Amino acid sequence: MGSFHGKDGAIDVDGTAVGRITQFQVDQSADVADDTVMGDEWKTNLVGQKSWSGSLTCKLDKAVDAGQLLLVVGATVLLNLKPDGTKIMAGTAIVTGRGTPVNKDSGVELSINFTGSGALTDGMLVV
Repeated sequence: MGSFHGKDGAIDVDGTAVGRITQFQVDQSADVADDTVMGDEWKTNLVGQKSWSGSLTCKLDKAVDAGQLLLVVGATVLLNLKPDGTKIMAGTAIVTGRGTPVNKDSGVELSINFTGSGALTDGMLVV
């Protein structure tokens, strides 16, 4: 199986491309509930609900970037996250945070945090 290079990554929001992305991350998790009882030597657990969340960072665009403008705190958006530029991780997410990190040694950035609402379709798992 081949590897992917991050340079090909892309994101669109409600079908509109987000420009000047420098990084993004998607985290998936599942809750677990303890099912252990007295007398058990080993702990046992039950799988609970799944969730996903993530973040992205891009260079703040002086020109109007339509994709960046859609990522406002509180917005519910359809995200298509493309780690290799083609295979898609997709789902509805709520924008939970928006920051503007400013560093003397680099361009001004825009950082976005989001939390999934419902299932994440993970096209990276498809061969």
